[in-house]
Amino acid sequence: KQKLDIAVQPGKSIEGIVLFPDGRPAPETMVYLATPGENMIIGPGPRVGYTKADSTRTDAAGQFRFPATQGQWCLAAFRTEGYAETDNQSFTAPAKLVLHPWAKVAGIYLQDGKPLAECPIGVQPYPPHYDQDPSRAQIGYMLSTTTDERGAFSVSGVPPGLAAVHSAPAGSRSAFGAPSRWDVVSLASGQTARLAIGTASRH
Repeated sequence: KQKLDIAVQPGKSIEGIVLFPDGRPAPETMVYLATPGENMIIGPGPRVGYTKADSTRTDAAGQFRFPATQGQWCLAAFRTEGYAETDNQSFTAPAKLVLHPWAKVAGIYLQDGKPLAECPIGVQPYPPHYDQDPSRAQIGYMLSTTTDERGAFSVSGVPPGLAAVHSAPAGSRSAFGAPSRWDVVSLASGQTARLAIGTASRH
């Protein structure tokens, strides 16, 4: 019988450093590694709303490390001061993840020029990062609030980028279900995007 010697090449670990926006190391920062079927949703706070993702905390020097992972994955680090995200296609170890200040969405919900109170408002990525595809590693967010008596609303702790702002009539259980409408806004780090719902076309 012929003997086969098979050498298994170990994969590279996923490691790097998390930095504050001013470039200082960010110790005690939670870092999450999402893989297919082991995903994460960021909730208000900001805090983890739901996760099956692996996690670790940066050390005193802001450094983190995960064991080597095969296939597609996403990585996110966040805390009160900001948010950073990368994936297996753009990651080069050791990486520098710079926390970008959270964005904010604020606005008013109108109908025929009149404010609508107690209406659910929801914010999530656009296009959605989180769906039911078990073959994809995903990190998303679902943030919600309701309009006040003036029809005004505000949602903070939103990652920068394109976001879909969902809105639904008063009495609806959620802004993310039907009947609802949505408007797309571009969110800049550390800035507030303002939106007047009811003055744009329906989606």
